[in-house]
Amino acid sequence: MLRAIVYALLGILAISFVRGVIGILTRGLADALRGTTANTATQPRQPASQGGFGGDLVKDPVCGTFVSVQSPYAKTAGGKTHHFCSQECLDRFPVS
Repeated sequence: MLRAIVYALLGILAISFVRGVIGILTRGLADALRGTTANTATQPRQPASQGGFGGDLVKDPVCGTFVSVQSPYAKTAGGKTHHFCSQECLDRFPVS
């Protein structure tokens, strides 16, 4: 019985080791195919605010989803700027 437990534990360790090696190899292959270097950790990362959307989130008053304040869909009504997730929500917003 003890021998079966030892074999089971060794099997689990071997499977974990093989999965780790395969993971390292696939990440290395993916980096090589993308043309990145091995020193990607030393390259500076771009802040989230550069390109795309980022920043604070506000609630879309029509559908209730959270939207970046940098969303191109915005309307000022009653002295307050409302941000929307899509042109459809912007068009459905009641004009006061």
